[in-house]
Amino acid sequence: MQKIKTLLLVLSTTLILTSYQQTSTSVYICTGPQSERYHKTNTCRGLSKCSTKIIKVTQEDAVKKYNRTPCKICYK
Repeated sequence: MQKIKTLLLVLSTTLILTSYQQTSTSVYICTGPQSERYHKTNTCRGLSKCSTKIIKVTQEDAVKKYNRTPCKICYK
């Protein structure tokens, strides 16, 4: 029984850490009013037409705060 409890604790901790890592990933967005995507790198060609500032944010903020979706070039 103790082994099962330990295994469950390890699994739940792993899931929590994995979830945190996914949301704290840094991405790049263009601050322009027409921008809709977030990018893996600031050199993605999807950002080449950005005429305003490119900023680094968490992936979670890109989705929740800025309403962005993944770039179709970066995230194939």
